[in-house]
Amino acid sequence: MNNFSISVALVGYPNVGKSTFFNALVKRQLAEARNLPFCTIEPNIAKVAAVDTTLIELSRITENINIKAYNIEVMDVAGLIKGSMRPDGAGVQFLHCLRTATAIIQVLRCFKDSDVTYMDDRISPQNEMEVVQTELILSDIDVVERRLAKGGKKQSEEEKVFLEKIKQELNSGKSLRNLNFKCGEREKKILDSLNLISTKPFVYVLNVDPPEIENEHTEKMSQILSNEDTVTTSCVLENEAWQLVEDSPILESLDMINNYFETFPNFKFQSLNLIEKIVKKLNYVSFYSIGSSGINQSWILKKGSNIIEAANAIHSDMAKHFICAEITTLEDWRKYKDEDGIRSASKIKTVARDYIVKDGDIVSIKFRK
Repeated sequence: MNNFSISVALVGYPNVGKSTFFNALVKRQLAEARNLPFCTIEPNIAKVAAVDTTLIELSRITENINIKAYNIEVMDVAGLIKGSMRPDGAGVQFLHCLRTATAIIQVLRCFKDSDVTYMDDRISPQNEMEVVQTELILSDIDVVERRLAKGGKKQSEEEKVFLEKIKQELNSGKSLRNLNFKCGEREKKILDSLNLISTKPFVYVLNVDPPEIENEHTEKMSQILSNEDTVTTSCVLENEAWQLVEDSPILESLDMINNYFETFPNFKFQSLNLIEKIVKKLNYVSFYSIGSSGINQSWILKKGSNIIEAANAIHSDMAKHFICAEITTLEDWRKYKDEDGIRSASKIKTVARDYIVKDGDIVSIKFRK
């Protein structure tokens, strides 16, 4: 499995908490976060071990303190404002990062701190969202027009018609995440080759300031984004929590973070939940292995993958010399506590090579050595 099969880009207005949240996600102070517009100039890029709640609970049950998770790449690009995507606009140089991302997180400012500079006369997360979305759509229109212009004789009539259809959809101000027309296999290949930003899954972070987690901005945005994946949190709290734990082991760190968040009763630690939302939105399933050497590990596969692909993700020899696999669930481990208890209760399921891996499966591969 490619460590960077998932790449996430953070977008938003300047000074909305984007770089602060980037630092929280990567658990290190990498991005400069100051009260200045366009504080982020060069994109900040880091790889992150995507530890999730299932892996954490499984490790607590098995008392394996060593955890290893698959990596994702997180990118923090400069703030986008109206006009960013003009040929001479500040955002053009960051388009490559956004186009290589598999998912986008847009951070929206829902806090009122007057000491933090804001680009507009008044705080409006709805306007932020609409401006950024418009700029990304404009950049996609430019890509489609360029493809049409350089197509020439090699471009089939079918491709031209499809590109014009996409262009019409974008010109109406709509993103391509929910197309109003069906794509065949050929059309899907064309769409994938364009790598348009507005086709990518979006998750929204509503950034608030403690002690209140709800205000008029979050209430309004929750209604507007009722059909979208959203997380309401304080980017400052998320970042401060990780700074407190420094280089402590992950389970110990999470205990410390949860204790820290208990001092803010309205808030929950959201960094891990956000990554899980993105993984599911990208149509991946997570599966887990419990190592005899005391290391529990998580892996991801595209939904619909079989157990041989899971074995190959762990080690190619396991796929090559596969005999069978034993499957358990987190619920089994919660109830019976260890493998002996699960086996005694006849809860271990033995599967053959055509088994389709389910989200949350705990997998033990049996293979010829």
